[in-house]
Amino acid sequence: MEERQLPFVAQRLLGQESNAVDVGAHIGSFLSLVAKQAPKGQHIAFEPSRGKSEWLKKRFPTVEVIASAVGDENGTAFFIEDLEKPGFSHLEFKRSVLSSRQKVRTRAYQVSVRRLDDVLLNRQINLIKLDIEGGELLALRGARRTIEQWQPSIIFECGPESQFQKTGGSRFAVFEFVTATLGYNIYTFSDFLFKKGSLNSDEFRKCGLYPFRAFNFVALPKSRDMATQTDDMTQTINARRRLDFRGA
Repeated sequence: MEERQLPFVAQRLLGQESNAVDVGAHIGSFLSLVAKQAPKGQHIAFEPSRGKSEWLKKRFPTVEVIASAVGDENGTAFFIEDLEKPGFSHLEFKRSVLSSRQKVRTRAYQVSVRRLDDVLLNRQINLIKLDIEGGELLALRGARRTIEQWQPSIIFECGPESQFQKTGGSRFAVFEFVTATLGYNIYTFSDFLFKKGSLNSDEFRKCGLYPFRAFNFVALPKSRDMATQTDDMTQTINARRRLDFRGA
């Protein structure tokens, strides 16, 4: 469901000249949406995978593709590239002992890690998307100045607690940083699209418990009234009709 909702979320959040940052660009699925919804914007993508970052540069020549991971400190880390399930590739700041099975299906190599604040500097940013398998909290910490300055919309993944074993942190820490430190409200895709309320701490926690209501979220500054979003209720109803039709 979330995958089908993402295009409508992007449509709501992006204007023709919006500038977006895609952290964990992978094969460019989200970049394609960005290029469609914000063709006049200046976009930046981060992808530590050597092969995928080169491929992204060719596929999106107008996007600044940076072959680096993102965190709360500049430095290096080990990128564990999952050859069977590339979407589960992740960073490790300390090498763990791999089983023989893991050695066969993964490839590990050292990559640079950059703070978003140090890369973006004073560039105006309207949207940040984060999908980096448990590294989202570190990336947000490294983007605090940018977020406070430009108040961008944020799309981020937050999986179950087990996802944080490699990078530290917790779902609660993510919630507290986004809501208390950054001053944002958090919504599931469905709640955002259909203008329901934001999540409290317990609701956010339960999203990560079976049967897993949501793994992907929208975060908006608390000062931004949901009623002032660029989309209106008619567009929302039409989006829901299209979703219902596709699911039929």
